[in-house]
Amino acid sequence: MNIKQKGLTLVELMVTLAVLVAVMAIGVPMFQGMASSNRAVTQGNALVAALNLAKSEAIKRSGPVLLCSDADANVSTLVCGDQSDWAKGWIVFGDSDEDGVLDSGEELRVWGELSGAATVTTATVSLQFNSDGSASAGATFKVEQSKCSGTQASSITIIESGQIRTEKVSCS
Repeated sequence: MNIKQKGLTLVELMVTLAVLVAVMAIGVPMFQGMASSNRAVTQGNALVAALNLAKSEAIKRSGPVLLCSDADANVSTLVCGDQSDWAKGWIVFGDSDEDGVLDSGEELRVWGELSGAATVTTATVSLQFNSDGSASAGATFKVEQSKCSGTQASSITIIESGQIRTEKVSCS
C-alpha cells in the first residue's frame, strides 16, 4: 500500500522557519537604512520646494521673499528662529515692507517640524530671494536622520545667482 504524505513534517517546518529568521535578520536592518535614507531625501526635497517657492514668488511679486526657520514649530504663532531651529520647520513669507521681519499677514506657506529625529545643519538664519530670482547670500543646508550611515544625508546648496543644487553626502 502506498501512503501519500499531506502537509509538512516537523523537520521541514523548522528548516523553513530557520531560513525565514535568517532572511529577516539580514533584511530588516537594510530596510531601516533605506527608510532613513528615503526620509532624509524627502525632507531635503521639502526644503528645496520651499526654496523654489520663495524664488518664484520673489520674481512674481517683484520684491523680496524670505525663507526662515520656525522658532517654535507652532502654526498659530509664526516667529522666525535662528540657524539651530530649521528641524522645527520653516516659513516662506513675502516681505512687503522690506524690513526683513515676518509681520502678520506676510506668510505664504509654513512647513511643519521634520519627523524621524531629523537634524538640519546650516549657518543660515534666513535666506532672501530678490525680484530677479537671485539670493541675497549663498547658503548650505545638510539634512540627516539620527541613525544616518554612509551617504544617507542630503546637502542643499544655494548660490547667489539663485541656483539650487542637491546631493547625497556623508553623515556626520
